[in-house]
Amino acid sequence: IVGIGFFRNDGAHAYGTNTQIDGLDSYDIEKSGVMKVYLEKVPLLPAVYSLDVAIHNYKGENADYYKNALKIEMYSPLTEAGLCRIDHKWELK
Repeated sequence: IVGIGFFRNDGAHAYGTNTQIDGLDSYDIEKSGVMKVYLEKVPLLPAVYSLDVAIHNYKGENADYYKNALKIEMYSPLTEAGLCRIDHKWELK
């Protein structure tokens, strides 16, 4: 199982997923050698985040865990609060 997790610089867990959660169970990483994940939107609010990457078996035993594998700094002209921006619209009737 290959997984990723985004963590804000204060330790807040912003998001995490893995191949098992997404139903990708039939692969052999030793044969293929490369696993890629494509993120279409990353609506994190302004802060510094780190990306963790993990590889573990179905029992949850880690084979590899890369804490802070990548640092990401998000910027925005908006002053919203929280971890992420949720798409929304306002309507007044």
